[in-house]
Amino acid sequence: MMLGFLEEYDDVLAHMRAADIFASPSTREGFGITFAEAMAADCTVIAAEHPESAASEVIDDAGFLASPMVDDVADVLERALASERPNTEPTTRAQRYDWDAVAEQAEQCYRRAIDGNW
Repeated sequence: MMLGFLEEYDDVLAHMRAADIFASPSTREGFGITFAEAMAADCTVIAAEHPESAASEVIDDAGFLASPMVDDVADVLERALASERPNTEPTTRAQRYDWDAVAEQAEQCYRRAIDGNW
């Protein structure tokens, strides 16, 4: 389903929670917060494998990567629609990006820098 831009963030999360698969074959993803959000909603994530995208780092083996070609993305989408699941549960991988965990990691980095243990 293609919904276009959703004004309300709660609507975005509601649609992710209702979905089984989240496909975003963009070749220009910075961090890719949408991947983390979709994994937290227990979606199977499909993303493009591209050197200018952080998808592979964010998703790792908790989703699927495809070359950014229509046939390749379609093949991976068909496999996911046939109930193929990634090796790691998406919700498990998403925990790595929980705001509390990220804040704790940032605090540890700052403390090491302040203490000169960088």
